[in-house]
Amino acid sequence: MKVLIVCENASASFGSEAAPSLHYYRASLARSASRLADHPRPHARRPERALPPTILYVEDSALNRAMWQIGRKVPPRLSNFTFGFVSRIATQLA
Repeated sequence: MKVLIVCENASASFGSEAAPSLHYYRASLARSASRLADHPRPHARRPERALPPTILYVEDSALNRAMWQIGRKVPPRLSNFTFGFVSRIATQLA
């Protein structure tokens, strides 16, 4: 069985929402040929460097960068539900 876990941030150091993806990935490695598709941001300084090299990195696109730039100019909550939403959809499609 092959497993692909797709997430935005998988890290033990990025808070409670990012940790389950990492734990599922680690658990599935013991049972199957697993891969993790993730953003490289949490892996730049992560303590999980001992993980096998089966992580696929999805870099920010021009659309992601534009949504971040525009979103910085509005209140954070509004940015999250508008420009952040567009950015997350673009990442998921990638």
